[in-house]
Amino acid sequence: MRNLGEGAETELGGLSLGSKDCDDLWRRHWLGTDGNYVFVPIGDFGDLHHSTCYREFNMEREVEAHHTTPASATPDLLSAAKWKQLQDAAAQLSGD
Repeated sequence: MRNLGEGAETELGGLSLGSKDCDDLWRRHWLGTDGNYVFVPIGDFGDLHHSTCYREFNMEREVEAHHTTPASATPDLLSAAKWKQLQDAAAQLSGD
């Protein structure tokens, strides 16, 4: 998510946080100077998606709430060999 929002500017009067403001909050673990969680705005209500910063914040909260541990960077499901098998099977089905 951080890469997706890289270079974005804060806009809409602060209702959509850019990468610098979002990174500052992330470094502080989404806490204000008083030690409490801060409001992370959802973004433009006319947009179909929440802002990148809000999605980053929300994912971290979900991971923490559900005690999720990160998977390996390249799970076997996405290995080159498995991908090749999937491509071969798709080619056979399509007649290519």
